[in-house]
Amino acid sequence: MFSFDGLISGIDSRTIIEGLTSLQQQQIDRFQVRQGNIRDQQKSIQGLEARVLSLRASMGQLNRTTNNAFNSMKANSSHENIITATVGNQAIEGAYNLRVTSRATAHQLGSNGFAAAAAEIPTGSISIQVGDRPVTEIQIDNSNNSVSGLVQAINRDSADVSASLIHDQASGMDRILLTSKHTGVANQISIVNNLDNPPGITRPDFSGPDVQAAADATIQLGSGAGAIVSSFATNQVDSLIQGVSLNLLSVDTNQDVLLTINRDTEPAVNVVQEFAKLFNDVMSYINEQTRFDPETQTAGPLLGNRSVTDLKNQLLSMVTDSVPGLTGGLSRLSQIGVTLESNDRLVVNSDRLSRAMNGQLEGVNPTQIRRLFGLTGSSTNSNIEFVLGSSRTRAAATPYQVDIIQAAEQASITATGNLPELTVVDSTNNQFQISLDGITSETLTLAEGSYSRSELASQLQSVINASSKLGNRSVAVAINGEGLRISSNSYGSSSQVANLTGSAVA
Repeated sequence: MFSFDGLISGIDSRTIIEGLTSLQQQQIDRFQVRQGNIRDQQKSIQGLEARVLSLRASMGQLNRTTNNAFNSMKANSSHENIITATVGNQAIEGAYNLRVTSRATAHQLGSNGFAAAAAEIPTGSISIQVGDRPVTEIQIDNSNNSVSGLVQAINRDSADVSASLIHDQASGMDRILLTSKHTGVANQISIVNNLDNPPGITRPDFSGPDVQAAADATIQLGSGAGAIVSSFATNQVDSLIQGVSLNLLSVDTNQDVLLTINRDTEPAVNVVQEFAKLFNDVMSYINEQTRFDPETQTAGPLLGNRSVTDLKNQLLSMVTDSVPGLTGGLSRLSQIGVTLESNDRLVVNSDRLSRAMNGQLEGVNPTQIRRLFGLTGSSTNSNIEFVLGSSRTRAAATPYQVDIIQAAEQASITATGNLPELTVVDSTNNQFQISLDGITSETLTLAEGSYSRSELASQLQSVINASSKLGNRSVAVAINGEGLRISSNSYGSSSQVANLTGSAVA
């Protein structure tokens, strides 16, 4: 029996093969280690990316053009049982003495009495109108000729009046109560009763005295000889004080309500604190991923990564350096109480920030604080407004000269004829199609009724903007002289209004 450890030539092939295999395995092991390191680095980069994106979103809250936290205002009422208020960014700080001498009420009419809700009434029609709004005609036939049937028909067909059944204890009878859905003296209910009047059947009659008279809200601003008295159709008053919406809750002719409008610092403090929290999260993560432990001789997966080091330096510079292009002495976050500690942690002094927002820090203008956190711009022309910039936008030592050669315009079509004072829309003239910004609508239908010029414009705009085929394309309809003008809400060459066809065109 023979045994060979090598080739007959005497070469030790087993040792050579094992050596080659061992060398190859070492290469595989090194490759697997490198592969593991790359996976760890990839995972760390993904974690860093998520935190940086959160930080960027927070910065968007700080420097957005509309509803900016630094522009927030608040209202305080000395008697919230009489007046409450909400404010927008256009409100101006101030104090106002107000007195509510009346609230707006809705007109209410009651019918004559009936023995029961099921009592029979005559057939025919009743026309109901609130103010100068469209007339609603209520049809009564053999399917609904009862007191409750009339109530249901009114609630189904009228957009301006609600009806309910009320039991009058004094007479022991049921009565129909009509209530206008719109307050104010201009919104009184008018009834034209065209129901039949056969013998033996009680006919609904709304000609009696008002259950409740329509009234306007009245507010007195100030208490001197020059006090301003204003009336409004609703108890939600938006047009007395700029940027302030008043809610009138009760009347007290002897009580002045002090309404103060101040800057609201809480939203700004909250978004700055959130920014600092996310900034600290990014810095802590970078420090953790780039650490080196001399005791265990282990390193974080991003140690030595130049891109991560550059990012960290950029973030630190962002919160410590002067912001270029700012004037007026305010150019650093530290001036408003946002400082960087030695451990790369951003700290917000909420009290100092609030005082800065309220103009209580010398040399700090509250309107300039927003410019510390984001790109802003101003224009000497009120018709040109800065909206946004990008990372490529640079602060300019001298203003940019902008010459508008051609402004983008909106497409529109204008009627050649004049509208009558009152337009009646029925089944013969209520349908149309229109092409808007290159898209043609489905057949659209106007609600039947009688319309003043402004009401017809509002109805036409509402119907077009509710089109399913037009999607988010919309129009504005206005009175031009005594006719209608339909304008696309988009601008530029894509803005188109055309192909208005159908029975409603006349």
